Amino acid sequence: MLLALAAASCGRSQPPPAQAPTLRDVAATVRRFPIDSESFVLVPDSSPETNYVPDRLPAAFREDGLHVIFDAVPDTVPPNVRLVGPPIRLLRIQLRDGDSRS
Repeated sequence: MLLALAAASCGRSQPPPAQAPTLRDVAATVRRFPIDSESFVLVPDSSPETNYVPDRLPAAFREDGLHVIFDAVPDTVPPNVRLVGPPIRLLRIQLRDGDSRS
């Protein structure tokens, strides 16, 4: 009986994972994390408890306290890695005053 249930469940197709929405025009502040490292996170103004971990942050934007606007898509967490927040793949980043550095 147990084998029959296992075989039946193997034949079912799992629904595809829901595609996470693209983050658009997110106003955020660049923060060094931890404070004494070379790692940076993006902290959204609308959710200060969130630390987005960008896949790559252009050198011109690696400045603690810089106010930016970015677009990104959620990224996957690498195996056996712990992150301080959700990983993202940056699509666009610019200074809030409109001066693009990307």
